[in-house]
Amino acid sequence: MMKEILQAFNIAYRVNDGKNVKVLFENCSLSFDAGKFYCLLGESGSGKTTFLHLLAGLDKPDKGHILYRGKDIQEIERNNYLRDHVSIIFQDYNLIPYMNVYQNIAAAMAIKKLPYTKESIAEMLKKVKLDTDIMFKRINLLSGGEKQRVAIVRALVGNNDIILADEPTGNLDSDTAKEIIALLKTAVYKQHKTLIVVSHSELVAESGDVVYILDQKIKGFVPKS
Repeated sequence: MMKEILQAFNIAYRVNDGKNVKVLFENCSLSFDAGKFYCLLGESGSGKTTFLHLLAGLDKPDKGHILYRGKDIQEIERNNYLRDHVSIIFQDYNLIPYMNVYQNIAAAMAIKKLPYTKESIAEMLKKVKLDTDIMFKRINLLSGGEKQRVAIVRALVGNNDIILADEPTGNLDSDTAKEIIALLKTAVYKQHKTLIVVSHSELVAESGDVVYILDQKIKGFVPKS
């Protein structure tokens, strides 16, 4: 069985703001194994989120390849890759604000053609320490911590083997952040998932199994010493 579940090979990526071209990555390579929690650290605006989008197939590198189980993700239809293999926890949650909690989770399960009931969704919410009476509360009425927990439930419902999280604790207080990290780590170790988190938080870094720092001099990631 292949050890690496996700690999980035010789990635190069540039952005053009209309006036200047900025090189974010040059010959950047990383490998990610199943059952591990990876943390990618870097300053705000350094390119961490862009790298996460490249891993997710939401953007395409100028050069190099992203491989899922040895196959270039460009050869996998993007919607299938996102539906069947990758779950994303966005920094802004990316929940549908005019829907309630139940509808947001049910919609994610419907896309994956998975069965669900009110009872099964209630059980999912309990696992992230949310009371079941929150199910029919609209998203725009939730606190930041509640939204983040709902986003985690939505990311986990499909049982995808890769979870990509963009600053999942960025808008949370330290106690809630610790609880969110613990929930994600449980999914990694009990369900043998691969968790890749981009952050600038030392709290997140201390929790990771493997931590890399984005070095803007070499335009790539280096192990944290």
